[in-house]
Amino acid sequence: MFNQIDKIQINCKQGNMVYQGESSYIKSVKWSNFKEKPQEYIKTAIEIKKNIGEYEIRKEI
Repeated sequence: MFNQIDKIQINCKQGNMVYQGESSYIKSVKWSNFKEKPQEYIKTAIEIKKNIGEYEIRKEI
């Protein structure tokens, strides 16, 4: 999670920094939301996969 190499951060109204865009290679989504619009989430996953070089992918053991 949050493994995008060049993360885009912005200040929110409370003064905290938040990430903008797809900052994680694997998107977390509630099953109920996925069931409502599966094609939208699949399309997003395909677009993220096309940009795999923008993410630090590693396996921890």
